[in-house]
Amino acid sequence: RQANTSSREEDMGTCLCCSFVNDVKPTPLEPFNDYQQVEIVKKRHGFHAKSIALDGIPPGLLRKKRWRVNASTPHDYHLSQALGSNDSLRFKLPNFDFPTSNDRSESVVVGKWYCPFMFVKESMKLKEQMKMSMFYELTLEQRWEKIFIKENENNGENNVLVDVAIQTEVAKVGGREVVWDDNRLVDGILWFKSVEDVGEETSVGLSLEVVKAMKWEQERFGWIA
Repeated sequence: RQANTSSREEDMGTCLCCSFVNDVKPTPLEPFNDYQQVEIVKKRHGFHAKSIALDGIPPGLLRKKRWRVNASTPHDYHLSQALGSNDSLRFKLPNFDFPTSNDRSESVVVGKWYCPFMFVKESMKLKEQMKMSMFYELTLEQRWEKIFIKENENNGENNVLVDVAIQTEVAKVGGREVVWDDNRLVDGILWFKSVEDVGEETSVGLSLEVVKAMKWEQERFGWIA
């Protein structure tokens, strides 16, 4: 992903008695780079952009004064409310009243967010990805899941010894568990790949910032990977 980047005052050039801005070429997206962030300021006669960096000069397109914005929403484009974490719901345990024949209980959504497309990579061209959706929906769910089962042998004992190793972290793509490898981190993108029975590979990449935020949100309520 490439992002427009503000130039610095030291990058300005001169021609005769005039000075001009040498715009910096787009550079790889860095979410915490102040030179890639601008504040859109609304004025009476339009908008203008101001670089977050103190000595930053916005790129040419945004540097213009009094520009206007027209927006439209496609008829098939709908975003429901995403209010982040529902802490009161997270404090409640999911309903434990489900058949023992089931491996898990019903999932309860306890958080919802939207992630801009530039933090997600798929096996398609960027233009196709943008047409599909500009935002990805992220949900945090809680449920009971069976990790161990032992039959009551009617020997009069009420104690059960549980000695089992469990996975603390599982990732799936398209419903299939991912195949881990040492080369899955590329340019700040963590790739998750799964392989179907016929050998077809499905992959999706998440920005490290998104992965870290997801883990932080889980650990905030006691979950540890």
